[in-house]
Amino acid sequence: MGQPKPIPAEASLHQFKRLFSTNALDTLLHLQPITQTEPNNQAQTHDPAITNLITKFSYLFTEPTSLPPPRPTDHQIPLLHNSDPVSIRPYRYPQFQKREIELQIQQMLSQGIIRPSSSAFSSPTLEEHIVHLNTVFERLLQHQFFLKQSKCTLAQNSISYLGHIVSSKGVGPDPEKIRAMVDWPVPTNLKQLRGFLG
Repeated sequence: MGQPKPIPAEASLHQFKRLFSTNALDTLLHLQPITQTEPNNQAQTHDPAITNLITKFSYLFTEPTSLPPPRPTDHQIPLLHNSDPVSIRPYRYPQFQKREIELQIQQMLSQGIIRPSSSAFSSPTLEEHIVHLNTVFERLLQHQFFLKQSKCTLAQNSISYLGHIVSSKGVGPDPEKIRAMVDWPVPTNLKQLRGFLG
């Protein structure tokens, strides 16, 4: 006879959350029959003039693969004067989503749908960094501000700032500041352990 056929049952939101949090589910699919409520005008059009017009401008009905041409006004997000860069932790996502996100980004970059950031808070290449530095130096000269070269660190991969190391990998502790904790001798007996724990 074999095993009885499983009967599908509805699951609550709480059950789905528990299944996702324990990685018991990898993919969730929701199937629903398509019901056509409005008539499809294109399928029911029999007038040859309309059909010829649609055929002539079929390019307009394809999915775009690049950005639109330059217009008199390009989209931009104006920043408030003297605004600080946004500092928000990125969302966490699973490894299988990371691969797909990177694939989609590369695909959109190659099609021209997106382009590298032109944010005033970022200099992804040395050439752009030099242009930004040139702008800053011109402004300082214009307003007669002066710099002390011994206090300037330019074009560095990482810098020490307020007890932290700031680099392209993020912010981490300065090894000089935590040396005492790292060099602390490992307790070898109960008395030393109690002294270490306080």
